[in-house]
This record gives sequence, C-alpha cells and structure tokens, in this order.
Amino acid sequence: MESRTNNHSSLAKSAKDNQVLKKGVQFQAWKTMPLTALLENDLAGHVFHDLDWVDKVSMPSPATYGGETTPIGQDSPGYKAAYKKWKINDMKAFGCITSRLDPSIRPNLGEADKSAKELYDTIATTWKPVVTIDLYDAMRSVNKLKLDELCPNTLRYCESFQSWVHNHRIALDQFIVTSQVDNKKKLKPLFVMPDGYYRLKFVEGLNHVEWLRT
Repeated sequence: MESRTNNHSSLAKSAKDNQVLKKGVQFQAWKTMPLTALLENDLAGHVFHDLDWVDKVSMPSPATYGGETTPIGQDSPGYKAAYKKWKINDMKAFGCITSRLDPSIRPNLGEADKSAKELYDTIATTWKPVVTIDLYDAMRSVNKLKLDELCPNTLRYCESFQSWVHNHRIALDQFIVTSQVDNKKKLKPLFVMPDGYYRLKFVEGLNHVEWLRT
C-alpha cells in the first residue's frame, strides 16, 4: 500500500516538474502540457499546425484584388472583427505557453513580436533534442543487412533497408559546409549521395540468395 502511494506521489511530482520548461526537463515530456491546456481552451489551432486532427487557425489577411498584391478592406468591419478575435485568442495561447516557461529562459525568446506559433516554434528549435547518428556506424550496419537465405522475409528486408536509408541521410545531413552564394553565406551538405548508391546497396543485400540471381 505504501509502495503504491509512493508511486502515485512520484508520478505527480514528475508531471508537476514537466509543467515548466527549464534545464533538465525533456522537451517531449513538456510538450504535452501546453498542448493539453490549449486543447482544453480550444486554442490548439493557433500553435499546432502540424497535427492533422487539429483545425489550423491562421492570422486573417485583408482581401486583395485578383492578381494584385495591394491589400484592400483593411479598414472593413469584417476584417477588423476577424483580426481582433484572432489576436485575442492568440494572446491567450501565447500566455498559456509562457506560463509554462521558466523565467530564466523567457527573455531569450523575443516574445513581444511573436505570435503564439512563432513562440512555440522558437522553443522547439532551441529545446528539441537533435538526433545524432554516426556516419560510420550507419555504413557498417548496411553491410550486415542481408536477406535471410533460409527464411527469406522480403517485407522485413525492405523495412530494414528503408530504416537504414533514413538513418544514413540523417548522418549525412550532419556534415555541412558554408558556401558563398551571391555574397550570402549558405549552408549546404558536404556529402550528397545519389539514389543509384542506395539502389546498389539494396541489390547487394540480395546477391547471396541464389534464386534471386536467376
């Protein structure tokens, strides 16, 4: 009984700690807190545009003439009412997020000029963990990737190969160089692997199976 009580206390403490994003708190654990709060207040659409099951809410734009870029109707009552409604709800969503940030990190986010989504995207970019995959480990793993000759499972082989390609591309993306393009610095991959390389590796994993070579 005491052990069960301690477990509940531990879970409650963990949930409470994750409510505020600060050093030592994992982003994925914290993310559910503002999402839940925004859903409860019907404001998730202001922030989580990447979720298929959430209706996206964007800042309204004044109407434009066909083919023109000059806005019209900016002073129309309809636009003003729509913008006011969006702004008020966006500020509520903004406050919902900032209330779950440790005070020590709030000043670094340039809050004043951001929408709720821009604020969240800045947080995600800063705090989301970066997956690092060693390029040499990725290369070694594909050399071990073979279709089982005694019990060939082509579906499993294809799935394993797709997983390797994904990891290999992540590893390649981590090697970047800065190039000068039109007087502007631009990051570009140091290594670019053609699709033919992946096709070759796929076939190499099948070469030892005799019935596939005939």
